[in-house]
Amino acid sequence: MFKRDYECADKIIIRLESFVTLENDLITLISSKKLDPNVSSILRLILDSSRRIVDYSRDIAEVTLNRTIEETSSMQALKPNFSK
Repeated sequence: MFKRDYECADKIIIRLESFVTLENDLITLISSKKLDPNVSSILRLILDSSRRIVDYSRDIAEVTLNRTIEETSSMQALKPNFSK
C-alpha cells in the first residue's frame, strides 16, 4: 500500500477471487464428512477468520489502487502544459 504498487494490488484482487471457490469447496467437504461437532465448529471458525483476512486484504488492495490513481491524476494535473 505504501509503495503505491498498482500492479501488485491488482494481482492480489485477482488472486483473492479464487478463494471464494476454495472456501465453498471446503465448506462442502466439511459438511459431507461425519465430523465431531466441536471439530466442525473449529474448522468453520478458521474459515470465517480466513474470509475476514481475505476481505481486509481486498480492501487494502482497493485503497492502494484508488490512491495510486488519485496520485497519478493529481501529478498529471500539476504538470505544466507547454503545448499551448
